[in-house]
Amino acid sequence: MDTKQFLRSILDSLQQIDYVKPEDVPNIDLYVGIMGDSAKAKAYKLVYDLRLAGYIVETDYMNRSVKAQMKYANKLNARYTIIIGDNELETNTGRIKNMETGEQTEIALDQLASVLEER
Repeated sequence: MDTKQFLRSILDSLQQIDYVKPEDVPNIDLYVGIMGDSAKAKAYKLVYDLRLAGYIVETDYMNRSVKAQMKYANKLNARYTIIIGDNELETNTGRIKNMETGEQTEIALDQLASVLEER
């Protein structure tokens, strides 16, 4: 874990106890939601790769429901969200959602970085 990721995990912990307000945290480029245990490895790999590429990406490490994850993504003011589940693993695609406009676009999971770069 690099320094940026370490600090991010501390900020997340402080947010959960309401010590740090979400508006004090840098903008999150993407929140990766996880639906089911089989999707965890792929989701964590996507998050890792996108962080290496310089994006601020968050995901769930606490086995929350998808609804709770999206509520948390909203609280973080994530620009975009994507949910990874069995169907997404099977097709290697997902629907990225612009949290401001609600617009959803289907994309290949390995194209997430280029999609974030364009927007």
